[in-house]
Amino acid sequence: MTSPPTNVLYVTGWNAPDRLLTALVSRLHPERVRYTVAVTDHPGGPLDDLVALGVDVHAIGPTSVPALPRTALTLRRLLDRTTPDVVHSNMFLPTVATELARLGRARPPSLLHRHYADIHHLLGKRAHVALDGWASRRATAVAAVSNAARDVVVREGAPRSKVHVVHNGLDVEAIRADPVGTARWRARLGGDPLLVTACRIDPQKDLATLLRSLAAVRAHHPAAVLAIAGHGEPAARDALLADARDLGIAEAVHLLGRIDDVHDLIVAADVYVQSSIEEGFGLSVLEAMALGVPVATTTPSGLADVVGDIYPWVPVREPAALAALILERLHEPERARALADRGVAHVRARFTDTRMADGVLALYRAVAT
Repeated sequence: MTSPPTNVLYVTGWNAPDRLLTALVSRLHPERVRYTVAVTDHPGGPLDDLVALGVDVHAIGPTSVPALPRTALTLRRLLDRTTPDVVHSNMFLPTVATELARLGRARPPSLLHRHYADIHHLLGKRAHVALDGWASRRATAVAAVSNAARDVVVREGAPRSKVHVVHNGLDVEAIRADPVGTARWRARLGGDPLLVTACRIDPQKDLATLLRSLAAVRAHHPAAVLAIAGHGEPAARDALLADARDLGIAEAVHLLGRIDDVHDLIVAADVYVQSSIEEGFGLSVLEAMALGVPVATTTPSGLADVVGDIYPWVPVREPAALAALILERLHEPERARALADRGVAHVRARFTDTRMADGVLALYRAVAT
């Protein structure tokens, strides 16, 4: 006999696309899970695609610390109206709002999804650390995207027994690049070699280190170019460009903003590079590996799970070490190709969205009973 679907209220924010939600809906809704979505700062637009799939989407208010009580109250009323079996929250303030909304009640149980590790600790955000710990301790269960994220949640006071690692996953059959688009990026950017990273422009990504690594690489390859695909506030972009000018490499740095054909760009790269000081997981590196592109990265926190024993890594904030790793990829193409082939197999074996969805579904059923 087929079990009825689990009713889940999924709480998220609109400050960044929630690819976890997209993957879960595509794999589980509506046969095994019937989703309702509560979203903060919802301007309309892309989430409307979920409505076409039969998902009810509700705006619950702004994402900001001062607005938390009001947003939590709106969410509490939505919980009363929808009576879900489980409430599943993702991203920092939505998880805090969810646990505020559950104060004084045992039902519904909650699954808190922790997609970052110790970035709030590294940036000295003590209030964020305190709220992270409070929300994780209150939640019925926590899904951490990596072993590093799990360890931080436990260090913040959550019992290890209720923190479960569920790695992010990709639709490995769908992730591909268009050769025409890839050729277009090569023609537009030039670069011999072309280095690519896809990330936000913010302190976590430590792009200052990456620029210094590029300068060192250009000592050996004067035509080397770096393309950065990702959003950044104007002040952060201006600071990065000023840094590039000071290093004498401004003409070699391309800030592309958010782009739709990021996989075409990644495949155009000779090496995919990343210099983060912290990653809860490292989804863009996983995508580069799935696409068969050689990778050179620091390996903070959750990225260790992603690269496994395939790719050597270097410590954070060491430009010379990262440059040496990039040059190793460029100067040993046969080894780089072998590592890239191993990376593709690694992703297909361990990091599919089906495997991730099954892990989340198991947690839904465990906390709902």
